[in-house]
Amino acid sequence: MKRRALIIEASKAAGQKVINGAAEDARRLGLWLADSSGGGWNPDEIERLSNPTLAQLNAALARATADYTWVSFSGHGYIEEDTRTGRRTQKVIIGSGEELPFSSLWPKSDKCSLVCDACRVVEQVAYFSEQVANAMIYKRAADKYSRGTYRAWFDAAVLGANPGAFFLYGCSAGQYSYEDPLVGGYFTAALIENAASWSDNAKSNGCLAMEDVLSSAADAVGTRTSNKKPPQNPCGGPENRSGNSFPFAVALV
Repeated sequence: MKRRALIIEASKAAGQKVINGAAEDARRLGLWLADSSGGGWNPDEIERLSNPTLAQLNAALARATADYTWVSFSGHGYIEEDTRTGRRTQKVIIGSGEELPFSSLWPKSDKCSLVCDACRVVEQVAYFSEQVANAMIYKRAADKYSRGTYRAWFDAAVLGANPGAFFLYGCSAGQYSYEDPLVGGYFTAALIENAASWSDNAKSNGCLAMEDVLSSAADAVGTRTSNKKPPQNPCGGPENRSGNSFPFAVALV
């Protein structure tokens, strides 16, 4: 099965405030995907874009077409609402400062997961930091399983899923997507940390589906930001009714 992952961060988008957490998101996601528990992606399957221009982004999206594609964006964003029709469009701001619909980052692979860790309001992104950064501990693959075994489980889960795209948003409409300069966006951190915890505590072999990691991350972020105004409530789901249970993590015990 042909896989491609495109990790995009726009921490220094032209005309916007610098958000160092977006760059940290990209670093951590790259580590997660490359880890066996993240599906054992190979280096040549993962492409990272840092503050890309539109031409660079379009070229990367063309290269990202595959049987299954992972696309993530970390940076500034907002929701554009058409006052005549009421239609809302999630926008993201790339490195060159251009504003694009988040849905335009779908390379139109038959199967695709898209992660958006960006604000969903017009106002500037808010900054929050903690005095102590939480360390990220990845569970390494057990010696009795090869990297290829993890890849096989991941591939089988993708092949068994329905075609379409699964969208993951770091916050709901009208909310901010908060970040920590040291550990990245709250949402991306929660995705990785909850998946790693799931893998560490798994009692049987299997894959953690997108809808399940989204649910656990949403709970964690909602609790973490319950005292903020507004709080941050991640959301998302499949773009069609048939559902797309793509894997986010693999556990072999």
